[in-house]
Amino acid sequence: MKNLIIFLLSTFLMMISFPNKSETQIPDYTGMQGYLYDPPSGLNVEYARQYPGGRGEGINIFVIDHHFNLNHVDIDDNTENIQDIGYGDHGTAVMGIMVGEENSFGITGIAPEAYAYAISPQDPWQFEDALFLALESSNEGDIIVIEAEVPAQYNYHEYMVPAEYNVWHRQVINQATTQGRIVIEVAGNNPYHFYLDNLEEFSTYPPYTNAIIVGAGNSQGDGMWHSTNYGSRVDCNGWGENIVTCGDGHLYKPENQNEWYTDIFDGTSGATPMVAGVVAILQGIYKAKYGYTLFCDQIQELLRDPNNCSTPISGIGGRPDLKKLIKALQIEQPVTVDQRAGEYTLANEVGYWNSTIWENKGVPWHTSFDWATDQTLLADQNLVLYGTPSVNKKYHHWGTDDADKVLNYRTFHITNETSDLIAQFYTSNDA
Repeated sequence: MKNLIIFLLSTFLMMISFPNKSETQIPDYTGMQGYLYDPPSGLNVEYARQYPGGRGEGINIFVIDHHFNLNHVDIDDNTENIQDIGYGDHGTAVMGIMVGEENSFGITGIAPEAYAYAISPQDPWQFEDALFLALESSNEGDIIVIEAEVPAQYNYHEYMVPAEYNVWHRQVINQATTQGRIVIEVAGNNPYHFYLDNLEEFSTYPPYTNAIIVGAGNSQGDGMWHSTNYGSRVDCNGWGENIVTCGDGHLYKPENQNEWYTDIFDGTSGATPMVAGVVAILQGIYKAKYGYTLFCDQIQELLRDPNNCSTPISGIGGRPDLKKLIKALQIEQPVTVDQRAGEYTLANEVGYWNSTIWENKGVPWHTSFDWATDQTLLADQNLVLYGTPSVNKKYHHWGTDDADKVLNYRTFHITNETSDLIAQFYTSNDA
């Protein structure tokens, strides 16, 4: 009888139609996430997604913050608890900005294929235990985000400043960056701008650590947020206001708290996960291309370079521009059909590249390829040929003369003088 009851109960449960994410009534708020889009306001995240690794694939992020709700429907599949003592929405909002899931509702994180871990410190001001836990749990190339601030005294007043002000924190941070972790800290918030250079810990050169410190700018990208700390030690900035992400319920507040969204998250708390998401993308792309990741001082140098950001703002640096950053890494842009435009002569053969021919007439392939000759021909047209004569182990389908053909192909990129991709050509190798 007991077995029969278990069988009937199991059958009943399988017949029940449980609601799932595809059936949710949550609106799509991605259009309100201006930080995903074009500079100077946005980070050019959409541009980066065309690259392998451009969603942060294979990168882990360890977040030291005080409050998390990892059951939120937009982060529950790509976040995990390591040491979560407090329950709340601050860490929830941070997670959403970085790794919010890419689906048809709610928000999408900057690096939605990265994976994030929550670590809540046991002591709000003295949390080297959480730093050690992040270091021990992570691997080379992973990211440690320190959302917690610490108090500092200056002129008989107390100010909240980056975690590395504490000497014990600083030692763990240096150990982490030496071992290949990317450490990113909030610059800190105060009722009025606090100039970090007032403190020796943030005015000494070279700096006490190679950690990346993030200030907060306005959402337009042309000025400081009103309460951000600033100074020569701040490397770059993200949005400090009007941030749409998970949690809080100011934007969307149904009965289920796991479906809450906000549009008022702010401060360096919001700016820092934006930069962390950018770094996860850079690490993902670099790892996909070369098989290994960058070190913290390399990324810090990239982020501080005014050529890799929108207009720099005195005291908080520039806002990262992923298009410029990826170009600085010298990684070629993947081709899409829309970019196959123009007509170029290659080794006495003309290749016509546009979407009409691609869709209706098939794409002509080359039966021969003269590398040196074609480089010269393109140089005469102020174009540059990139590629390799070796065969890529991939297959491609297209139609020519109404016949589909599977080819083992070689890929060659053509760019103009500003390195914008003009066309991509294939040379055939009969499969």
